[in-house]
Amino acid sequence: MAFIFPQKWITPAILAAVTAFGPLPHDPGPVTIHYINLPGNYIAATDPPTRIGIDKRSKHYWRKWRAQCVIIHEYGHLAGRKHSSNPRSIMHARISRRTCLPFLRRHGLR
Repeated sequence: MAFIFPQKWITPAILAAVTAFGPLPHDPGPVTIHYINLPGNYIAATDPPTRIGIDKRSKHYWRKWRAQCVIIHEYGHLAGRKHSSNPRSIMHARISRRTCLPFLRRHGLR
């Protein structure tokens, strides 16, 4: 069964993303989270201008830190950012605990 992120995880993640990347271009409206079946190992995707698709996975997989970093990362794509080659960047293609937790701490989420 798919785990639905609590709003208390989503709102701070979006606020941290706005702080990190700025508002979305052209004020398109609120960012929304949708739970979908993604192919392969994909855990999230964007559907511009405001939709973030999250793969339907169990609560065991979606730890709070991972969920928040994925939301922030995907918001970065909505804001026009590409993947970074820097493995320490929140915009790196692979989200890791080692990258994610320092970002969350810097933005007051941990």
